[in-house]
Amino acid sequence: MKNKKLLVRSILLIFFTAALFAAVTDFAEGRYITASWIAFAGTLSLIGIRWRSSEYVFASFFFWAQALVRLCFLEEAPDGFILLANARFALFIMAACFLTAAAWLDSRETMGRYMAAFPIAALAVIIIGSLKENHNFVSDPHYRNLGYSYVLTFYAAACFAYGLVRKNGMMRISGIVLSGAVVLKLYLHDIWTMNRLVKIIAGFSLGAALVVLSILYQKYHDRIFPKKTGSVLQMALAALAALLLIHAGPGAADAAAGPFKASNWRYYKVLTGAGDTATVYGRLILDDEMILNGRAADYRVVFKGRTVPHLTRIAVDDPKLSGWTVPAVIFTSTDRNGTTFVLKLPEPPAGTEYTGLEAGSSSRFEASATVETGLKAGEWKPTGNYPLFSYQGSEGNRIRFSPGRHRFIRIRINARQSLSFPKALYNSVRTRSYYTISIPPASVKKDTDSDRQATVYYFENSGKKKINRLTLTFKESRYNRMMEILAINPPEKSYELVQTAQLARNTGDPETQVIDLYSPSTGQMKLVLIDGDDSPLTLTSLTAYVPREELIFEIPPDAGKKEAASLRLYYGNPYCLPPEYDIESTIDMNLGLATLTAGKQITNEEFAYSVMEPPVSTWVIRIVFLLGIAGLAYPAWKILKHFSDQRTT
Repeated sequence: MKNKKLLVRSILLIFFTAALFAAVTDFAEGRYITASWIAFAGTLSLIGIRWRSSEYVFASFFFWAQALVRLCFLEEAPDGFILLANARFALFIMAACFLTAAAWLDSRETMGRYMAAFPIAALAVIIIGSLKENHNFVSDPHYRNLGYSYVLTFYAAACFAYGLVRKNGMMRISGIVLSGAVVLKLYLHDIWTMNRLVKIIAGFSLGAALVVLSILYQKYHDRIFPKKTGSVLQMALAALAALLLIHAGPGAADAAAGPFKASNWRYYKVLTGAGDTATVYGRLILDDEMILNGRAADYRVVFKGRTVPHLTRIAVDDPKLSGWTVPAVIFTSTDRNGTTFVLKLPEPPAGTEYTGLEAGSSSRFEASATVETGLKAGEWKPTGNYPLFSYQGSEGNRIRFSPGRHRFIRIRINARQSLSFPKALYNSVRTRSYYTISIPPASVKKDTDSDRQATVYYFENSGKKKINRLTLTFKESRYNRMMEILAINPPEKSYELVQTAQLARNTGDPETQVIDLYSPSTGQMKLVLIDGDDSPLTLTSLTAYVPREELIFEIPPDAGKKEAASLRLYYGNPYCLPPEYDIESTIDMNLGLATLTAGKQITNEEFAYSVMEPPVSTWVIRIVFLLGIAGLAYPAWKILKHFSDQRTT
């Protein structure tokens, strides 16, 4: 009879709670719904624990799940956000208090293992709330990510210290788990997104932290299971300091534009041609030695031991010798594969050469164009593959290429489309527009993608050169393949599709395939050649082209002829970070440019990598890390021996 009454009472109470929950949800709105759900679930769980009723406690789990999902995923930061003093964080505090109260009420006589869900949920709720506060308080992605680590580190140290002082095993384990999460976050995520300097500091600081902790453990090894709390607090503070040290480091690249040290650069050249005039802007076109031994991030223009702000850009021709002519279309043919145009260019003005062609159409289209040039019609030399498009009526497309002395141009597009060619562009004759890198086919890593029936080639680009053109030749005389070009995305360490290109050759056609990239790539590249059911092609040559660039910088007022040897360009350090100059937004090109020339390349006898650069720092990190591991071996053995002695006794 008693069991029947209990069953009836339980059924009635469950119906009552369901009705009350529905009523609260119906009348409340916004954050009041979340607050009412938390209060309802918390009250139900407290009643269940107080009455020792598993039914009520399990029922509260259902309502807690809904309340916490809404709290964590639907509640947004309020307007006029104030860190820790806002309605959303108050809701997290409210939920954590209810869950903590339930855990405390159950601690006197637990109802079962499932009750551990309350203290775990309480800790998770307050941590998630703190992480959300950090997300809204810090706007910079780098420091926001750093803030996440600080939040986890704080709670890891707090849980570990509380667990040791109060002899609470679950809190100690929570502290250890959170500490592990911080370290895993560092090595599985942060180290792939941080810049090189922060990576070095993070690794070095972790090794140093291990050494410090090993010393503390050896000093306090007899207090690892303390009778007093002093050593526990010291060890907890040491653990907190170690974890904070791991993530203590500079921001993005603040030190990159600091005081100049000539010993950090392997080569330099003396710049001349500044003249005795007042301050003007200097222009230096990079030569082959500069491009071969340097890269965009490590060029430094220096005068009397101080860096001169500069910007790097594609070399610009003399605007006084720029213009255009009208090419003559001498042949047009359309078939099922597309349309072919043959053009003849007039002789350009003396001292100039053609650099491109403008194409247009009165209708909308998208196409891929293969461009070839020749001294006369029928003797064609491949120039490149280019995208052509027109989305809003007559829209021009500029095809950049250098036909040199060639005056005939053949353009084949993979669309049955009529085009007009209103302009052939010319500029002043200057040095070669590209620096070439020949890659022996034997050194190219080759793989096969069986799922896509494709051949994959990898180009390492170890020098981080700015590649914007590739040329390939294959042994076969006839083929028609689609190729995908992918480049590495440094933050994500994954390949992203840059563009696609159509590679085609018929008997008698030139063997070289030229591909101009839509945007330059400075990292590793992957070329995916779709074979389909055909046999793979045999690569016989691969060449990468680096566009000729120039440096624009402000010439110091006293950098005249007498001071010519003091104006230098330093380069040759692949590990330095790019400077953060604002010259690009402040330069006044109306003041004119003075073209400078560079002397012979001089090897810097003082050159040496610093302790923060990988050739040295990697060994420092390894040694410190190994010393830390070795230092932890003895206290680890003492801990295991302690447990072994306890088991035997």
